[in-house]
Amino acid sequence: MRHARSYVAALREGFRRGEQEIVSERRARQIEADFSGYLAAITDQRGHITLASGERVRKVPFSLHWLCDGDEFIGEASIRHQLNAHLLQEGGHIGYGIRPSRRDRGYGKRILALALVECRRLGIERVL
Repeated sequence: MRHARSYVAALREGFRRGEQEIVSERRARQIEADFSGYLAAITDQRGHITLASGERVRKVPFSLHWLCDGDEFIGEASIRHQLNAHLLQEGGHIGYGIRPSRRDRGYGKRILALALVECRRLGIERVL
């Protein structure tokens, strides 16, 4: 919760989760108003997701990790613990992003390196 203000600021400057669209100011205000609810929603592992093709698939187990400097949110990495048929073709185990104001400073390399260490810790032998 201590990173809420910085996270929402990152959203406002254009940080986006995965392939999702950049959030509108209206959506940023909603997230800001219920940050704990937003965190619960983005880490919910139950249910299904709808792919761009329209196919509904069950969510795969994942973990979400943030790279922060003190109270400042820098970026995030999502690690999928298992892959389904779709993710074997598109997506893979790791997705990561850095907020626009912190790009081109080596943070992408750092968060990917940390995500690879976590993959090894999880027992993922071949990371896609």
